[in-house]
Amino acid sequence: MAELNTDAITTEAEYEAVLVRINSLWGSMPNTPEYRELNDAVRRAEEWEITHYKFTY
Repeated sequence: MAELNTDAITTEAEYEAVLVRINSLWGSMPNTPEYRELNDAVRRAEEWEITHYKFTY
C-alpha cells in the first residue's frame, strides 16, 4: 500500500497535481487504498481552496 501524502499543499503547481490525481482516483471503490488516497487528496485540495480562493455563495 502506498503511503498517503498528508502534507499541506504549498504551491499552485502542487495544487494542480493534486487535482490531476483526484481525477485519476475518482470512482475508486470504498475501503480501498485508492479511496483513502482520494479522500486525503480532496481534503488537501479543499484546504488549499479555502486559503487561496474567495468563494461567494
